[in-house]
Amino acid sequence: GTVSALNLSQGPLNIVYVVDHSGSMSSQFAGNVNVGDRNGDGSSNTTLDAAIASFEKLNEVLVKSGLGSQVNAAFIPFDDTASVDYQGSLTADRDGDGVADIVESLRGLTVAGGTNYTAALQKATEFLERQPVGRNVVFFVSDGAPNDRVYETSVLPALRNLGQGSTVIRAIGTGAGANEEVLDLLDDGISNNSAQIVLNPEDLDVSLTDLVQAVPDSAWVEIYRNGVLTFNRPVKEYSSESYRRMFTIRSDRGVRLISEPAVESCLDLAVE
Repeated sequence: GTVSALNLSQGPLNIVYVVDHSGSMSSQFAGNVNVGDRNGDGSSNTTLDAAIASFEKLNEVLVKSGLGSQVNAAFIPFDDTASVDYQGSLTADRDGDGVADIVESLRGLTVAGGTNYTAALQKATEFLERQPVGRNVVFFVSDGAPNDRVYETSVLPALRNLGQGSTVIRAIGTGAGANEEVLDLLDDGISNNSAQIVLNPEDLDVSLTDLVQAVPDSAWVEIYRNGVLTFNRPVKEYSSESYRRMFTIRSDRGVRLISEPAVESCLDLAVE
């Protein structure tokens, strides 16, 4: 996976992890790997295990990007109800055991109850309303089987309108059995194949390049291999889709998008 290191001069970055741990998440993970027993409940390779593994991967790449201690983060699990089980940075480790507190909260989930998307999205909205105005990102992991879909009109419009340039919602389905149609409409209300169905959490694409706005034509792209500049070309030669393909390459290359005249406006990308 890849993640962009955003220029925080744009304002705070507020990130919410929302994870479904309802009864349907006890089913076997229909992926192409065995994710094991991530929560220690004695049941291995469940859809919930895959959701936990996906968020662990997400947290790992965000921390590697250098954003971990600079993010206002929250973890919201839900079944029939929802709660904010953690809020703080992505790297905090209060007990000093080498495992981030937010990851420990993830690993404490067990399967129970129904699937109340409305409650989960309302909690996410309330959390973001309390944060400094900045860039908001909600990562929502589920199998796509909500109790109902009233959230589409009762909660989502307000959530999307929060923050600078609206809240970005990333819908992630766990396994081949996830309802992609439901998750696809969750982020922007448009049927555009925007949800990501995860068959292997290690392949989770958490690119945030679309959070960068108004990149001027005077900017240019630099690509480095082992610290040596190997590519230099103007931004205006590339579409946003070209950027997305370039920035999600898994390799040993470092990529920087640099914008004149201020060095502070550069975007550094950590590429695995």
